[in-house]
Amino acid sequence: MRVFTGFAGLMALVYASIGYAAPTEVAKPDPAPSVRNDAILLIGRSPGTATIKTLEQLFAESTDDRTKQAVLSALRARGGPEARRVLRGIIERNDAPENIRTEAISQLAGSSYDTRKALQEAAGQNGASARRGDGGADDEDAAYLRSLYAKADSPTVKAAMIAAVARIGGTTNDQWVLGLAKNR
Repeated sequence: MRVFTGFAGLMALVYASIGYAAPTEVAKPDPAPSVRNDAILLIGRSPGTATIKTLEQLFAESTDDRTKQAVLSALRARGGPEARRVLRGIIERNDAPENIRTEAISQLAGSSYDTRKALQEAAGQNGASARRGDGGADDEDAAYLRSLYAKADSPTVKAAMIAAVARIGGTTNDQWVLGLAKNR
């Protein structure tokens, strides 16, 4: 097995994630966290079917929050139903640290907000509802977070869900947030 470090490791990770390198060629964690985070973000932007699985594996094997957060950012950048599925799975993990769960919530809502904003700008809309073009709707992510809210046991996670739903926006979401504010 060949092991790479530094920039070679970064490129080995990227090429392996898109199928250009043999699976046995793996990148050894670089001592510089910024190099590893850059590699993870590049993996998220890489084409290919192995990208999401590679990111899932990196998340599962990582022991440090900085790497996990880079994976969450890469999933947001990647977008699509599979990336959203992974983010949702992380949000639901009660054994995951609160800061990781709240970051996953933020990334899920961020990808919804970014997509909605881009679609609105393309359609020349100002604040009107827009649906996703990648197989899901922003409203789907918001509905998911709203339904999970009642099951959440952490006030920090609940606060992140409220903020995310508010950031996604829309009449239903605004009414939900307003209802929570009135009931407190």
